[in-house]
Amino acid sequence: MNLKDLQYFYDLCQLQSYTEVAKQHKVSQPSISYAIKRLEEYFNCKLIHHDPSHRSFKLTPQGQILLKHTELILPEVISTRKEINRSLAQYSTVGFPPIIIQYLFAALNEKDKFDFLKKIRPIRGGSVELLNLLLKGDLNASLLGLIEPLNYPSIETHELFHKELYVVLSKNHPFATVPSLAFE
Repeated sequence: MNLKDLQYFYDLCQLQSYTEVAKQHKVSQPSISYAIKRLEEYFNCKLIHHDPSHRSFKLTPQGQILLKHTELILPEVISTRKEINRSLAQYSTVGFPPIIIQYLFAALNEKDKFDFLKKIRPIRGGSVELLNLLLKGDLNASLLGLIEPLNYPSIETHELFHKELYVVLSKNHPFATVPSLAFE
């Protein structure tokens, strides 16, 4: 079985159009039809019931079973590919929010302390963006500025340091007389 055939099948179920799937993958429409046919031959059953009068199709019960499993298989294959590629890389991809990287570089003012950065491919972005990249498996690690601790079973977290965050306001700002602010 070809993984690309599974991808075509999944995309066909999502887009409901052979033409759109072919365009998305830059292949001919018959390539999509042949992929579905190969899957049907592999599983020895019809996966799709075509309705020529309405130029539409619907999944057979077996097609629904395949779709359910394909929704689990494809993300695992993508995750596996990313993990293998990271293991082969000569460097680690690490996310750095701008404020944290400025603080880090200011603290590491001696030249020899930067040697570890030669093996790091830095990705700059906001903490929310970097967290999403980390959860998708696009980063090996990330430094994040957070208000609250993270609670994701798929990632491990370690607090490196705790710093106060200051808000600088004009004397005329309504919050200027408030003794403290909370993120709510």
